[in-house]
Amino acid sequence: MKSSKNEDCITLYGVTHSPWVQGIYSAIQFHKIPVVLTSYPISVRWLLRHGPIFPVLIHKKNVIQDSFEMYRYLEKEGYALGMSEDASEDIKQTQQFLERLFLRYAFGRCYPARQLSFIVGWSTMTETEASAQNQFLRSYLCLYFLIMIHMGILIAVIKRKPIVDLEKVNALLDKWEERLCTSQWLTGDTVGYVDFALFGHLQCMTSGLTDELIPILRGKKELLHWNKRMIDSMPNHPSIFSNRLTNEHH
Repeated sequence: MKSSKNEDCITLYGVTHSPWVQGIYSAIQFHKIPVVLTSYPISVRWLLRHGPIFPVLIHKKNVIQDSFEMYRYLEKEGYALGMSEDASEDIKQTQQFLERLFLRYAFGRCYPARQLSFIVGWSTMTETEASAQNQFLRSYLCLYFLIMIHMGILIAVIKRKPIVDLEKVNALLDKWEERLCTSQWLTGDTVGYVDFALFGHLQCMTSGLTDELIPILRGKKELLHWNKRMIDSMPNHPSIFSNRLTNEHH
């Protein structure tokens, strides 16, 4: 691990219930890079052109979308994340695997009985510099993603697929459990981009809107040990929800 080379602060646009935001945010916290986390988009022009999709990383006038591109960028800046050691096809497969995992649990965040909790969760997310305009923009983001998730639920119903596929989630997590039986970290000999990417999904799963996943996660012995190692490696991380896996009152 190394400290930041300079005091140029990273701005990270996104919210802490997003697994993709949490992944890159955790990598930034691990490497102790100064960061501002904000739910306020880059600009109105950006919002109209790209929509409210996040994360977006801004550093030294570089604007980067896609969390895996951000891991690659940080590595080029001198922060070891293990990307240069993996083939591009392996990186692509990891990203696709995590996207499949996300689609197996994410729609459960907006079951009818959870919609109020969804709104409250978005209203109370961690932000480095809270402001009235950020809160206003976040309400727009909340509405946008509420609609998007409901569209996904509708498509799943039409295709007669489960909204949350617990069996598939369990099977997908087993693949990570097997890897952790032979290694402390998922990226290689040390913590890296695969660890941060999966850790982001654990934060989303345990953020309070899909608690039916917690018994599955608690049943993964190696994953729980790995989760604790990840948490211990980032003692100043302000938004770790997966503490709930070992502390019900967290």
